[in-house]
Amino acid sequence: MKNLSEQLRRLALGILLGGMACAPVLAASKAVTLTLQDYPPFMGQNLPHKGLMSRVVVAAFARAGIAVTLVPTPNNRAIEAPRRGLYDGSFGWARSPEREKDLHYT
Repeated sequence: MKNLSEQLRRLALGILLGGMACAPVLAASKAVTLTLQDYPPFMGQNLPHKGLMSRVVVAAFARAGIAVTLVPTPNNRAIEAPRRGLYDGSFGWARSPEREKDLHYT
C-alpha cells in the first residue's frame, strides 16, 4: 500500500507541475473541461470522487485556482474530443508517438 501511496504522490506532483506550466494559458478562464473515461478504479462516473486519478487531477488544478468539469465520455471519444478542440483536455493516457503528434503531455 505504501508503494501505491508513493505513486499517487508522484502522480499528483507531476500533474500539479503540469497544471502550473499551463496556468498562464488557463488563468484567463479559471476553468477547464476534461473528458472522463471509464477505467476503474482510476476513473469513472460512478466511483467515489470519480476515481483515484480523477481526484488527484481535480485537486492539482484546484491548487492552481482552476475549476475542473469532468464530462463522462466513451473511451474512443475521450481522447478524440480534445484533439478536435471539443474539450480542453483528457488525462490518464499513455504516451505514444502517434499521440504526441497532436496532444501535449505533462
